[in-house]
Amino acid sequence: MKYFRFSAFFFILLVNFFMAIKVLAQDAEQTYWVKKGDTLSEIAARFNLSQEQLIKANPQIDPDLLMVGEELQIPPADSISYNRYLQNRYNEYLAIQPVDCYPNPDQTAECLTQIKNIGDRTTYNIRLIAQTTDSEGGIRESVSSPIVNQVLPGESIPVLFRFDNRLSDTDTVQCTIDSLELSKDTSLSLRLDESQWSKEIVFSSDKKSAKVILHFEQAAMEKTKSILIAAYNEDGKVVGIRGKTNSVEQDLSLFVYSLSGMIQDISVWVEAY
Repeated sequence: MKYFRFSAFFFILLVNFFMAIKVLAQDAEQTYWVKKGDTLSEIAARFNLSQEQLIKANPQIDPDLLMVGEELQIPPADSISYNRYLQNRYNEYLAIQPVDCYPNPDQTAECLTQIKNIGDRTTYNIRLIAQTTDSEGGIRESVSSPIVNQVLPGESIPVLFRFDNRLSDTDTVQCTIDSLELSKDTSLSLRLDESQWSKEIVFSSDKKSAKVILHFEQAAMEKTKSILIAAYNEDGKVVGIRGKTNSVEQDLSLFVYSLSGMIQDISVWVEAY
């Protein structure tokens, strides 16, 4: 009888051990090399992931052109570990500056940050989430993306978030990266060559706004353009953003306003498609 009890105890211990090993394997990062006949959905299911989760964890791949021998990073399956893994992976490519928020007269709030490409590959299709928790535990989110699609290596691009309600002085806004993609062609840039456009900047007398006058050469007229204008204070902090997408005008005037203090400098980005 004692032998039977010992055997049963040992069996249960062994089962628990292998279950623990299985859980740890699901929670650990793994590497997988694509084999002939593989699909993303099948690979994802094999590791208890959704296809979307697998794609987000591998911004370097083209989901529509999976290559045999291509290396995939397999993130942990549980949601907490997965989200932590995703932010750590994205932080290898983009650094996010602290978020500054400003109230509007209509009881809304606008928040500004900058993202910097600290990697050696162009990032694009970036989606960011700003989240704040109020004193009562209520969570509010704002989703945004840069007005220009690409962030080139070494480049910093400002991003604007809007909240429908005013934020209190005690509210802290945290910004995370929800998704991004990496360009395989490091030479590929959507930036319109500066020989094809020019700018003139006229500051208001109080330097709290600026008029940016853009002129595009004939060679740029056949292209659809996205324009981002950012205003900076004397500390180099972004204090205002203005953007326009799907622009085809030859001459364009846009105003940018400061959300805090005087404007010291203006930067302009133009992408063409």
